[in-house]
Amino acid sequence: MKKLLFIVLMIPLLANASNWVYVDKNSYGDTFFVDSQSTQRSGNSVTFWEKVNYGTRGKYGDLSAKLNSTINCKTREKINRYSMFYDDLDNTGKLTTSGATTSEQWEPIAPDTITEGIMKFVCKR
Repeated sequence: MKKLLFIVLMIPLLANASNWVYVDKNSYGDTFFVDSQSTQRSGNSVTFWEKVNYGTRGKYGDLSAKLNSTINCKTREKINRYSMFYDDLDNTGKLTTSGATTSEQWEPIAPDTITEGIMKFVCKR
């Protein structure tokens, strides 16, 4: 029931997500963006949409992903809440897979990583 409520609450954010800001690119050619219009702060945490354009087609044919994530700016931890994968760049083409994350495990954010760059971007907003 919690997952269904979460998905219903995220639909307005999904519909309005449109201001993708480039954050970084890794050595595999994957590029990372944050939708600056979707950031919502609650205490030390920021929830937002992020987009990844993969440098090469993934194992399941995906070329991009859209993720709903939350970062705790104080503890430097991140959790992915919902994911959608597409067979073309910029979250276009066919939606190949989507779903809520089954784990409620917060992951630490390592220094000098793309995730740290995303954290710095969303936490300063």
